[in-house]
Amino acid sequence: MLLPENLSPITADAIGIWQAGVDAVRADRVVAREVRAAGRELSVQGHTWQLHPRGRLIVVGAGKATFKMAQGLTTALLNLDPPIDCIGWLNVPEGTVDGQLDSTIQVCQARPLGANEPTPKVMMGTQKMVDLLSVARREDTVICLVSGGGSALLCSPIEGVTLEDKLAVTRWLSSSGATIEQLNLVRSALSRVKRGGLARVCGAGQIITLVLSDVLGDPLATIASGPTYIDTPIDLTAVTETLIHFDPDRKHVPESVRRALARQQERATKSLESQISPSINVVNVVLANNATAVDAAGTEAVRRGYAYYMESSPRSEGSAEALGRSLARQCLELANHPEIQCLISGGEPSVVLPETAVRGRGGRNQHLVLAALDELRHQGVQVEKLARMAILSGGTDGEDGPTDAAGAWLDASVYRKFLASGLDPGDYLRRCDAYNFFDRTASLLKTGPTHTNVCDIRVAIYDSRNSL
Repeated sequence: MLLPENLSPITADAIGIWQAGVDAVRADRVVAREVRAAGRELSVQGHTWQLHPRGRLIVVGAGKATFKMAQGLTTALLNLDPPIDCIGWLNVPEGTVDGQLDSTIQVCQARPLGANEPTPKVMMGTQKMVDLLSVARREDTVICLVSGGGSALLCSPIEGVTLEDKLAVTRWLSSSGATIEQLNLVRSALSRVKRGGLARVCGAGQIITLVLSDVLGDPLATIASGPTYIDTPIDLTAVTETLIHFDPDRKHVPESVRRALARQQERATKSLESQISPSINVVNVVLANNATAVDAAGTEAVRRGYAYYMESSPRSEGSAEALGRSLARQCLELANHPEIQCLISGGEPSVVLPETAVRGRGGRNQHLVLAALDELRHQGVQVEKLARMAILSGGTDGEDGPTDAAGAWLDASVYRKFLASGLDPGDYLRRCDAYNFFDRTASLLKTGPTHTNVCDIRVAIYDSRNSL
């Protein structure tokens, strides 16, 4: 992580607390810790599977953390006796391949780093997974590795929908403030492989899906759009209502998408085929989530001498700007509550983007911290008071929007630079240009790929105990 020199002790503590949360959910460590292998048996969190003596392991997966998950898995599998034949295919973002992996598992770096949407290469890799699973034998076992970013790394559109159509829909929904649940609902309806689609093409006898959750509340149908999660059929009425809500004038969602969804709805009403589950044993296990990271951050706060309050949101949090302003006010209130010096929270807010003609660069975490700074400006807070204070927000995956920053932080030094610069934070907020604002104040949190993804962690400190 690149950090400026002469950070204040409080800011260094905030960054260290955030980093401890990220470290606790690093994918290779999590999988190696949770997966147990002995003889011809695998166990994970109380679930146990017997591996057929003539069967193979087929490893497939997609997501920002999937390469590291696979490394942790292969470490755990070394304890199988005798060893088992293994093949596989992973779709991962560029820049997340770090180290070696069993050569029998092929890795496709299927999209550029910072561009969280499907590409033709993603479609090719998805078809490779379908091909592997469709010829699997009954005695085989499939291990599916799923992490945040998996939706964009699994793409096989339904008949009548092109990749360009799907991109147009998801880009519009994202820029309009749709939640991850709404996005994945629509993406699932337009996909052959999401919402149980991979499981339905699989010929193996059992699927073990290991999940690193990037969705609050851990809804299995939403994490990477649930490629092996088989439950109730997709609510196509809810899909249509979502599109109407965000595109009431029918200007942004391609008509080909609307027609394809109408055909899906017609077939669903005529046939129960879409409700049929395959005769396969499928178990989805969540290995770690946002609460795991927040808990670890709290442990680190105590180690550094802070009493804290922490919360991991169970649902999407709404406006990043509103959340940032609220966090600034809550942090100031700690001045009157010396028994608590640190607020740790986790979640995932959203940002409604302006028109592309005025849009700048940034992500929800940078936007949130800029809103906190603007709130301090509105409150008329003196820079001397900020010497006791730091606010940080960062994405655990190291990516915040289409930028090379995980997030940003705010402290007295940053505030002084802002005052000296004459920058207008309100203008940067309106244009969603927080990256360029914090680039000027040298307070962008840059980590590079972290090989994990469990939403965001925020740390706010106000330490009124000691004289400074």
